Amino acid sequence: MSDKPIIRTADMKDVKEIYPELTSFPYTFRAWAIEWQGSVAALAGFILRPDDTIAFSVMRQGVNAPKRMIIRTAKEMLEVMRATGLPLKAVRDKCHNNSGKFLTYLGFEKSSDLGGVEVYKWQTH
Repeated sequence: MSDKPIIRTADMKDVKEIYPELTSFPYTFRAWAIEWQGSVAALAGFILRPDDTIAFSVMRQGVNAPKRMIIRTAKEMLEVMRATGLPLKAVRDKCHNNSGKFLTYLGFEKSSDLGGVEVYKWQTH
């Protein structure tokens, strides 16, 4: 087991490791996994839906992957999105006080509040 984190393309097996209750997923997605200390510590990616593209990220409970790896993974994802030309939406996670600042740091702009949910948008240009 290496202490060096690894960023790699994620697959459905990785998603199920984070979300064991998930039996199927109706949308296409592209994701990256941060593997650390022998298991998937975090996932980040985007979900392609018919009407929009949604960014997501999740950290495994009780695991603290190095912050620089989280930032690097997010930037890799955004470079792939830039090539698609599609706008990207994200929802601020109220459980993480700095999530809005993190989205802003990555280039997202707050676009709306929907029923108490803060929605951010990222443009490819």
